Amino acid sequence: MNAEELKKALQGVSFFVVIFFAAQVHEEDEELRHEVKDIAFQLKNLKGTEESYEALFLFLESKRPLALTASGLFQFKKNLLLSSAGILITYNLLILQLDIIYFA
Repeated sequence: MNAEELKKALQGVSFFVVIFFAAQVHEEDEELRHEVKDIAFQLKNLKGTEESYEALFLFLESKRPLALTASGLFQFKKNLLLSSAGILITYNLLILQLDIIYFA
């Protein structure tokens, strides 16, 4: 494997690694929101903490979901990772088939 092939392989791997870790930001935000909602519900059940519950719930509702985006065009989530992998595999197989047909 020469240096150019290694460079292309590392670029492909780094693309998927960046998408994977960027998707983790969104998932962690969702998990944290779920845990805070559970705590807010428990506060609501305790006597005398109705105001704390309402304040926490309003705070949660006022915040937008946290996700990394590419200039606001799309969000980095796991479905982007799977879609990108599917597109790469499909087009690589198509190119291999065309190579066999036209250059064999």
